[in-house]
Amino acid sequence: MRKIIRKIAVLLTLTFFSLILTSCTDKVLGIAIDETSIPDHIVVGTFDITDLNLVVTKGNYQTETIPVTISMISATDFAKLSNVGTHEIAITYLGFTINVTLKIEAPSDQDIETVLQSDLAEIAIPAVMSDLFVLPLNGTHGSTISWETDSSALTVSTGGTVTLTRPLYFEEDLAVTLTATLEYYGKTLSQTFDTLIPKRNKDDVDEQIESVAFGLTLPELIDNTLNLPFNVPNISGLKIEWASNNPEIIVINNPLQTVQVLSPETDTPVTLSFTIHYQNRSYSHFDGFTVIVKKGTTPAPAVTDLSLDGSILSWTGVEGAESYAVYVDGALVKIVENSFVDLDTVIDSDGRYTIGIQTNPFGSYAPSLIVEIPYQQIPSHVEAYYRDLDFALVGNALKMELRELITVTHTTKTSYASLRQHLQYTDASLTDDSKILLFYSRIEVDKTWDNGATYNREHVWAQSLGWFTESGAGSDLHHIRPTDPSVNSSVNNRKFGNVEGGKQINLSKKNGEGLIDGFYKGDLFEPADEVKGDVARIIFYLMTRYPESDSYSFTSVASSLELLLEWNALDPVDEFEARRNDRTWEIQGNRNPFIDFSFLADQIWG
Repeated sequence: MRKIIRKIAVLLTLTFFSLILTSCTDKVLGIAIDETSIPDHIVVGTFDITDLNLVVTKGNYQTETIPVTISMISATDFAKLSNVGTHEIAITYLGFTINVTLKIEAPSDQDIETVLQSDLAEIAIPAVMSDLFVLPLNGTHGSTISWETDSSALTVSTGGTVTLTRPLYFEEDLAVTLTATLEYYGKTLSQTFDTLIPKRNKDDVDEQIESVAFGLTLPELIDNTLNLPFNVPNISGLKIEWASNNPEIIVINNPLQTVQVLSPETDTPVTLSFTIHYQNRSYSHFDGFTVIVKKGTTPAPAVTDLSLDGSILSWTGVEGAESYAVYVDGALVKIVENSFVDLDTVIDSDGRYTIGIQTNPFGSYAPSLIVEIPYQQIPSHVEAYYRDLDFALVGNALKMELRELITVTHTTKTSYASLRQHLQYTDASLTDDSKILLFYSRIEVDKTWDNGATYNREHVWAQSLGWFTESGAGSDLHHIRPTDPSVNSSVNNRKFGNVEGGKQINLSKKNGEGLIDGFYKGDLFEPADEVKGDVARIIFYLMTRYPESDSYSFTSVASSLELLLEWNALDPVDEFEARRNDRTWEIQGNRNPFIDFSFLADQIWG
């Protein structure tokens, strides 16, 4: 028995020392780079880190050569291999680190030319362009590709997706030239491609417009009155714009939808043409009308030198005139005998108005031409905020003055994280303070933040289409709105536009999974009518507030500027949007002027 025990003890001892010896033999004592594995010339894009070899010294002082693997270097060092220059790369293996210096060289001019030519040869543009066609932005051999077009009928998104504004059914197919510019290591190569944008087939909207146009009638002979149709009662959003070839006799104000007829000395023919605007389309190819304006009494001289001092409007009167008619937005509201009027006596609500003054008939004179001037009645609680704004400005001058105002007063910059709390106040329900109103879906949910399960913080202008991340415009309360997670996912990075035959959007399971009034198709999303104006006014704000937007166009975020102007008119500011503007003002210090005065959008971009 003792002999057996001794034999076991000896075996265990031998095994123990054998394990120690083996362990010492396998132990790594150091690493070194195999200098012979480093190429003399490393051209960017052609080098693989696994081409390097590592010499590993073990416990028995024997060496083993193994290939370097991607896991032995950091992501930062791996990225250096794609950049020209001299880089130090740290290689780590079993706790040991060694640095190796690699010189990454640019391709030769010949190699660059080969890449450019190879990538150019792979570009294929269809002879007839289709909507949502995707242009390549990167060549398979490494070049980057940018695109330009000679026609506004074709736009290219930042992701390369083509959007077409196709010719109307009565127009011709449109030839368009696309220019591709390939760039590779400072060298460029350009090539033009010709394609055709086909005209649309006549659709239901076209039929509707033709029906309206062919149904218009005007009298052949008129005295001093003419009623022109500017809208069609049963087609929301349709506008008819009129033009007179003799504005000294027939004066048309399309924004106010008013017509003045001044009597000529002899019967005079006047030609009236019209353009129908509907669903981001304009139709002006229809025949106009010729009416005969009968001779009549000479109109009285018109007033001159209209000027405003606060609410007092004054003018230079007409000698012999006994009274003047005061019009507000084309409607007669008052007769005055003096050459002034206090507008507070004829206007009882805030807003923008057009005031007209007309010399009434006297002696042998008929009524004069109505002379008009814009007037802005500013809400009392924001009067100080807009005190120095010149509302008479138009175009870029007005945009720059607004930019200065809303930038200087933007004294508190909210963080993206803080929006979780701020949205609970700015977007609170009008009737239940424990709930918030979700954008797009217009449903009310519990306002408590639950890490995005019930609602997200949505960038109305999709991040991927803009210049911002989660600061600046990306965390501006005038921009960010709470949305249902599923709706947010469906909207994704789509542009805004009118959608025909699209897919309807569902709410998330958390919020009932019901369908909302919103549709998407391709890269376009159309929200409900009661949200369209909100969307437009948010985009107008962003294009005004942030100078970075100057590098973008309205087609970066929507199918067209005209569409947004149409939405701005279609969906007026409601109580919720106005209150939200006030509450955001409390937090940030600035306002969205396009909510306070939606007409400013037309004054700048219309």
